[in-house]
Amino acid sequence: MKSWLFGIARRVASHHRRSTTRAERRQKVAPPPNATPCPEDQAARRQAAQFLASFLETLDDTKREVFVACCVEGMTVPEVAVATDAKLPAVYSRLRAAKAKFEAAMQDHLAAEGTR
Repeated sequence: MKSWLFGIARRVASHHRRSTTRAERRQKVAPPPNATPCPEDQAARRQAAQFLASFLETLDDTKREVFVACCVEGMTVPEVAVATDAKLPAVYSRLRAAKAKFEAAMQDHLAAEGTR
């Protein structure tokens, strides 16, 4: 049941992401109003969200869905394999590659922040 629901959620999220991206290209979207945390926290969260969004855009669809499912949603690799109809070794390989790319992106980001 969980893998079936994840499959549906994956397709809905994919369609939503695609339509959101198109809408953002057409017009500038204002961020939703939040409870007002301190400005430093707001800036840090905004920076982290921008970094994650830009990183996810560099991944191909298969690696992105495995990375998000495991690292964000907390699903196990076998659950992701069932949900995506992929073989278990392929899911492990995609996750390893995505994590390696994330580590490299983080190192580059931190190095760039250190030079400022």
